Amino acid sequence: VKVTDVSQNGILGCDMGFTVDTSEAGVGETDVRVTCGGQRVNTTRTQLDEHCSRYVFVPTVAAEQVGNVTFNYEKVPGSPFPMSVLDGSLATASGDGLRVIPAKKQASFKVKTSHVGIADLRVTVTSPFGDELDPTVRGSGNTGFDVLYTPQQVGQHTIQVQYANMEIRGSPFYPEVYDASLVTVGEIADGLVGDLVEFQVDSSRAGPGTITVEIAGQHSQPQPKVGSSGDGLTLVTFRTTEGGTHKVKVMFNGHVVPGCPLTPNFRYGNISANWEHLRLIPIRRLAAFDMDPHGAPDAEVLVRIVDPAGGTMLGEVQRREDVAGGY
Repeated sequence: VKVTDVSQNGILGCDMGFTVDTSEAGVGETDVRVTCGGQRVNTTRTQLDEHCSRYVFVPTVAAEQVGNVTFNYEKVPGSPFPMSVLDGSLATASGDGLRVIPAKKQASFKVKTSHVGIADLRVTVTSPFGDELDPTVRGSGNTGFDVLYTPQQVGQHTIQVQYANMEIRGSPFYPEVYDASLVTVGEIADGLVGDLVEFQVDSSRAGPGTITVEIAGQHSQPQPKVGSSGDGLTLVTFRTTEGGTHKVKVMFNGHVVPGCPLTPNFRYGNISANWEHLRLIPIRRLAAFDMDPHGAPDAEVLVRIVDPAGGTMLGEVQRREDVAGGY
């Protein structure tokens, strides 16, 4: 008795089987059984000719199936014989396309199958609104697969990956999709050096992500404080230490958001002088008053004094050692 065409690397839900040929064995009774884990598996016989029959079964678990063939109650050569079934759950997936990804840009991930065997890969990508995307699958069971897709909508997507008719390890996956183009930044008005500056960033429609802010003046980089106020609203505050135009760049998950960089301008406050005590002073005596530059950088200070007759004189300007930046 010969047993031929024995299936190997079977797939759940798909036919497996083998052929039994008794043409050279003479007259006798053939008994065929398939078991899995000691339990008998339903088998269908199809007679090919007077002496050959094909026995077919459908595996329901990813475990070894064992064929037993006897002829006149004696085991035939090679019996019992094992038949393997691929365990698709041993396949694995990895890559950025399974994590947090931007909308309207191609995302990808890999499926490793070389240690499992050769079978078909099935991938389904579903948007938060139930729309199915059309992923591109490249590769083979020997080399593994690359899966590419382009999400269009913000929110949690669902990716189901089946190999050999089984969910692979970790499937389904739930990547989060964001869209930095949906972030809006509030206006930053021009102001004074040293004053507290506040503006708001709204990422409520952009999906999950992190707001980061970079600020640069000509010679300084003020450090902003970024604090979430809930519901996708973020309050940003900072103080400048120099005058001039500053560049304020807001990023969402590392992507610059629309409208950035903002370019507010900051100026120094007006220099103030304390001369209330100079309203009435005697002639030919030294008079003095104090000036505060309010943070303006060091520069030449010129004071011109005009008398009632229209004559002018220059005042002597001295640094005050007891007041920082004072004159």
